[in-house]
Amino acid sequence: MLTETHSVFFTHLLEYSLISASVVSIGHLSTTALAASTLGSMTSAVTGYSIIQGFASTLDTVLPSAYTSDQPQLVGVWAQRMTVILGFLLIPIALCWASAESILLLLRQDPEVAHLAAVYLRWAILGLPAYTFNQISRRYFQAQGFFTVPTRIIIIVSPINALLNYLLVWGPEPIKLGFIGAPIASAISFNLIALFSLVYGIFWVPKTAWHPLSKRMFTNLGILVQLGIAGVGQVASEWWSWELVGRK
Repeated sequence: MLTETHSVFFTHLLEYSLISASVVSIGHLSTTALAASTLGSMTSAVTGYSIIQGFASTLDTVLPSAYTSDQPQLVGVWAQRMTVILGFLLIPIALCWASAESILLLLRQDPEVAHLAAVYLRWAILGLPAYTFNQISRRYFQAQGFFTVPTRIIIIVSPINALLNYLLVWGPEPIKLGFIGAPIASAISFNLIALFSLVYGIFWVPKTAWHPLSKRMFTNLGILVQLGIAGVGQVASEWWSWELVGRK
């Protein structure tokens, strides 16, 4: 039986596998494709996923204390506020990914590799909103003690992601997309997790911690921004170090 610690660990591990699976599937196409997917994956982690996780990590502290207070519906309010903040944050991240080729060329990357990495990132944008939603919904569940819910959902999606990588990168001709199939597979998988989380949250989670959508979600955003920047400083710096060391 999964403990709380095991659930959180396996959720992070399987979530990362959704991204790494695309690199593995592309790696059999060519060395250039492998280099491009690796560069694209590293860039997405450094400029996007790590920043989102850093901001979302603020909820690890805010939501549990809100749930145990005399106003547990504040869990929903704080989750909505983080959704607003990250929604705005997605704009510069998406713009960065969309113009990645010029940025990578400025960093003196090989032109062919930079072009393919930019293609990878442009398609990866399709999964960015869902990835953000998943970071918030996971903490929304965990704050209420539903630690195994995100794990169970991602366990279901992981084999689907592997199948999608095979079909979209290597599958039969009408389905096969080649290089772009891998980031599309990851994007579909993130969206499936978001869909399953939304359905589970609506039908099987008590409404104790939920607050109806209102103007209140646009208030006190500064508190989360300040805490989020600190979270990015901790989470993202560790992720960046790991990525840079791992790519040497």
